Amino acid sequence: SGATMWIEDKGEGKPILFVHGWPLSGKPWRNQLEGMSHEHRVLTVDLPGFGQSPPLEETVTIKGLATAVRDLLDTLDLTEVFMIGWSMGGGVTMSYCQHFGSHRLRAIGIVDDVAMLLPGDDWLKGVDTPWSMADLDDWRIRVHSDLRGVAHDVATAEFKHPDRHKDTIEMLV
Repeated sequence: SGATMWIEDKGEGKPILFVHGWPLSGKPWRNQLEGMSHEHRVLTVDLPGFGQSPPLEETVTIKGLATAVRDLLDTLDLTEVFMIGWSMGGGVTMSYCQHFGSHRLRAIGIVDDVAMLLPGDDWLKGVDTPWSMADLDDWRIRVHSDLRGVAHDVATAEFKHPDRHKDTIEMLV
């Protein structure tokens, strides 16, 4: 696909690839990189257009990101990969399987992903989703003028007790 991606690669053994969510990078996986690399080859990736990776030249799609991940696995000649996707990374992981089957994979894991980006009319805020349509509309308006604020809102929503995780939320933002 011609994508260039920043990766961190540590350890030896069967590979585990962590794929981040929007609007993040591979940094949230730092504890997994350190903690699991004693028994596995652990990789974190900044998808194209995120973190330290330059954007794709074409319009970004989940399939395009999945293709970039496939090309990464091919380039590194990784086999028997356990791919774990969080949030948008879960969508990338599922798209990978949809388009490339189990190519180079031994397993997948999906963390905190939803089937629909926007809440359904019958979804209950705080039960089915932490956000309302009004929240998403607010983010859509603010994302260009206050990306940091929107990222803070998203990161804070990831935690049941955000006050206990202020340092992690700041790192995510």
